[in-house]
Amino acid sequence: MPGLEQEIYEWESLAVGTPSALYERHSTDPNFVPQLVALLTEVPAQRGSTWLLKHHLETSPDSIDPELAGQIYSNCSTLEHWEAKLHLLQCIALLPVPAEQAQAVASFIRECVSSKKKFVKAWAYSAFSELAAQHLEYQDEANALLDFAFDNETAASVRARIRNIRDSRC
Repeated sequence: MPGLEQEIYEWESLAVGTPSALYERHSTDPNFVPQLVALLTEVPAQRGSTWLLKHHLETSPDSIDPELAGQIYSNCSTLEHWEAKLHLLQCIALLPVPAEQAQAVASFIRECVSSKKKFVKAWAYSAFSELAAQHLEYQDEANALLDFAFDNETAASVRARIRNIRDSRC
C-alpha cells in the first residue's frame, strides 16, 4: 500500500473526489498528523493535507497537542492554494492558536480577508473573530473589521457569514 504522502500527491493530481478514503487508511497511524504538518509546505500537497487535517479535527477534537498546533500555524504563510487557505481558516475554531503563533495567524487572516475567493474571504472574517476570542488583544481589531465588512462587503455569502458571526457574539 502506498504511503500517505504518495496518496495525497496522487489525489491532488487527479483533482477528483475527496481524500476521505485516505483518512480512513492512515488516521490511526501515530505519525499521521506529523506527516500532514510536514506536507503543509509542499504546495502540490497543501489542498489534500489541509483537508485531512480539518477532517481529523472535526472527527477527533482535542487530538492535536499545542506543539503540533504551533507547527501547523507556523506554516500558514506558506499556503498557496485557495482551498488550503480555506481549510486552515476553518481549523482555527477547532484548534486553538498558541500565543506564539497568534501574530503570524493574524497576518495570514488579514491577507485572506482580501482574497478574491468569496469563501476564503467569508471564513477569514470568521477566523479573525475566533482568533480574537482566543487572544483578547485582537478584540478591537476584530470588531472594527466586522463593522467595516458589514457596511462594505457586497457578496451575499460574505455578508451572511458576517451576520452569523455577529449574531453568535451577542
